[in-house]
Amino acid sequence: MPAVIYVFTLCAFAIGFTEFISIGLTSTLAENLHASVAQVGLAVTFYAAGVVIGAPVLTALASSWSRKRLLLVAMLAFTAGNVLAALSTHLPLLLSARLLSGLAHGVFFAVASSVATRLVAPERAGAALSLVFGGVTVAMALGVPVGTWLGSVLPWQWIFALISTCGLVGVLGVACWMPAGAGDLASSGPGWRQLPVLFDRRLLAGASLPLLAYTGSFALYTFVTPLLLQGNRSINPTFETAP
Repeated sequence: MPAVIYVFTLCAFAIGFTEFISIGLTSTLAENLHASVAQVGLAVTFYAAGVVIGAPVLTALASSWSRKRLLLVAMLAFTAGNVLAALSTHLPLLLSARLLSGLAHGVFFAVASSVATRLVAPERAGAALSLVFGGVTVAMALGVPVGTWLGSVLPWQWIFALISTCGLVGVLGVACWMPAGAGDLASSGPGWRQLPVLFDRRLLAGASLPLLAYTGSFALYTFVTPLLLQGNRSINPTFETAP
């Protein structure tokens, strides 16, 4: 398996982890940024909005770019977004950082999944794709519990700094190990000409089911930590969170 596939796995893990980390840190972020839990929940909303825009729209607009250049830009934007999150001292800055990270998320997975299958023989395309998405699967399983635990033992800014370090390693890995021209597509004209297909009624109808499913699950996961903490306080009035 080409080394760049494992780089994609690391990138996918970092991206998946930052997607879910704000869920585990909801209560901590609300306290430190002097905002309500509902307001901090917008960090998940802004990230999701970035993914929705990044995957179909930005990828289409940049269709004339080489796949390597597009992945490098996406990972640089992802790294910058997490650095900005680590430096956030108020909620609007954090929301901007989350939007930038979400845009990079959408572009990365739209491109990396396609490139990975073209870097290997056809019979190994499934294995390559599973390695790429294995990174985000692990992040999904660990994101909320590990994020909550890390938020209790580390300053939350350090967590975003660690994620940005993974993003920087991913940038270097793509730059060094991804072959030039890998996965490049034949030019199909300006990318904006492909945008009308996003409004096809059949496409929108097919996308509506996963949209509703993800909306419901994220609405629950976003506030699971505050709900559990509130439940503990109602059962045991003397319950206090760790400083």
